Amino acid sequence: MYQPILNLATLDANQRAELVRNSALFDEEWYRAQYPDITYHNDGNPDPAYHYANYGFKDCLPSVLFDGPRYLQEQGLSNVNPLLHCLAQGSNSRPYRLNGALEQVLAKQAFGLALTRCQRLLLAEHSLNLQGFNVDLTVRPNTLGLQLCIKAALNPTTQPSDLSTLLQERGVKPEFIAQPIATIAVNELSSISAAGLNSNAAEVLKWDSLPNSLRLTNSGAPQHQLLMPSRDKHQPSEVLNFVAESEAMARATAQAQPLTAQTARALLIYGPADPIVNATLEAIKTKGSMSLHQLEFWCAHGQVLCALSHQNQAITVFDDQGKMLPYAMALEPNRFHPVNTAHEPIKRFAELAAEALKVAGDADFMAVTYQIVPQADVHIISHLSTLPWGGQFDFTQGFALQLCQRAQLTL
Repeated sequence: MYQPILNLATLDANQRAELVRNSALFDEEWYRAQYPDITYHNDGNPDPAYHYANYGFKDCLPSVLFDGPRYLQEQGLSNVNPLLHCLAQGSNSRPYRLNGALEQVLAKQAFGLALTRCQRLLLAEHSLNLQGFNVDLTVRPNTLGLQLCIKAALNPTTQPSDLSTLLQERGVKPEFIAQPIATIAVNELSSISAAGLNSNAAEVLKWDSLPNSLRLTNSGAPQHQLLMPSRDKHQPSEVLNFVAESEAMARATAQAQPLTAQTARALLIYGPADPIVNATLEAIKTKGSMSLHQLEFWCAHGQVLCALSHQNQAITVFDDQGKMLPYAMALEPNRFHPVNTAHEPIKRFAELAAEALKVAGDADFMAVTYQIVPQADVHIISHLSTLPWGGQFDFTQGFALQLCQRAQLTL
């Protein structure tokens, strides 16, 4: 988002304003709220960007992303617009985030208060830094994941509250849709876990009416599952431990990814009518074990970019035709691992891709995730996201550039 190096002396007032207006370091909403008493000038374009570019830089800040006075002091400058100088030089703006701004943003986010554009961007940058990235999100990155983080920060969305209804409305085949029997919020059970086991645990949990499978979703994404094929051999303590682990996992995710943890955390309880429950219990009964795979299609503007398959503790990349790609990728930044050549081929790939495109439509980007029980040929759409693989991935440079080019995101 930075402009190329240029000569500020050749710019007129409107050109200076346009340079400020197009910078991610300027936030008109924040500027108006921070300086409500400003009377904007009538010459040229009397808006906040024009004001800061030509007058306000002497006494005002452009946003929480750029501390102009500190920039001038550290650069040894005076009587110049610090933001324009930074943009003209192509300087790194990240060291000049406003002191204390992140703490204020985290507090507002914790209380559910609305954030301005620059505050959401700062929160996204903080989230990525917690995950090991060292990025300046005011500069357009060359990876699809980081570009989508910017898009999510500037235009936040939430997971649909009723996924099954949404899938039905978009014409997805019934075999790919699961209907939850009941839902219990985690916080309704977590108090029992915190207090420890007691004589009322079985009563509160309604032990006799619990189904054979408990599955947690955190912000809509499947996280954890507890199977109980034989109720007589299991005790309420196992469910309570499951709840405690799930709550801890949800808290950790919310801290590391504040922008993606926007939907209510809940413990979804599926009854025996659920196809994944039926398939996994049958696999345990007939084969003594079961495995769950995950397949995530990345869709943009009505086309499949690629698909990621997670099975046997390995992740493999496939192209839009289901062909395995010999590209390295990593679950941690800057730590690339070769693909698992023993990865099983994806059955019904073309059909699954077509259903994913029904869900994604012409969206700029959508990740559509299937939970798969391969032994039973069961495929259920379990999650939709505007961030691929929860943002926890990376690719080789060449493939990352290909994805960006095909996605054609507008930031």
